[in-house]
Amino acid sequence: MKIKIFASLLIIVFLACTTTQARQPDEFLIRNYTMTIAVECLNTALAIMEGMPGVATNSHINVSAGFGSMDRRVGNRELEISLQILQSMGSVTHSSSSSQNVFSTITDLRSQLEVRSNEYNRLMALLHEVESIQNFNRVENRLIQVIFDMEHLQGSLNHFNFETGTSRIHVSLFLETEDEVIEPVGALARIGNAFTTSAASTLTVFQGILIAIVYISIPLIFFALIVICVITLVLKANRKRKKGGELIETNKEINSDQ
Repeated sequence: MKIKIFASLLIIVFLACTTTQARQPDEFLIRNYTMTIAVECLNTALAIMEGMPGVATNSHINVSAGFGSMDRRVGNRELEISLQILQSMGSVTHSSSSSQNVFSTITDLRSQLEVRSNEYNRLMALLHEVESIQNFNRVENRLIQVIFDMEHLQGSLNHFNFETGTSRIHVSLFLETEDEVIEPVGALARIGNAFTTSAASTLTVFQGILIAIVYISIPLIFFALIVICVITLVLKANRKRKKGGELIETNKEINSDQ
């Protein structure tokens, strides 16, 4: 009996939380917005965002490096004013939005929840009618499973109700840099620039020629040295041969005189 009373109280509370109202078709959209904003001061931008509607779910700000990002959840009723506040913070360099329609998913979850609710009512009525302990336990086990399924379905519905009732805004911030002012170039400046450019080009050509000469001369020098060495060795060998021949002839003459 305690289990029946507990189950009855649980389902009463559960059904009280599942009261649904008619919703417009655009209320079944999961909205996501992305904005990239160039700001003059990150600290000022952070102070403005902290005063915005909604809740910051994730943020990463590096003030010293001059960039940061933040994810924020905003109620759909406060979405327009939140976007206006963000746009007023600086220059919006990028903006995009996307949406996902979950009407069919929510409808399917509601249908399953209604089926489980009807089954729960039948099991509760049957639970009062069974007489044997075996049948009572069987009905009770099925009732516990049905209650578990209903809680799971209701949890999924609550998740989608939160997703469709709020919008996610991802904001990227970076410091705005001043553009350099380009001064007009006069006639004398153009002549000077042309002379400087011409001189630089001429110097580059001479450097290229010198580099080419160096690259060509070094192999030639090595080749010439090798040729000189070979010729020197050949001349020395010839001289040795001549001296050897002269010594042999001199010895022959001495032997013949004796």
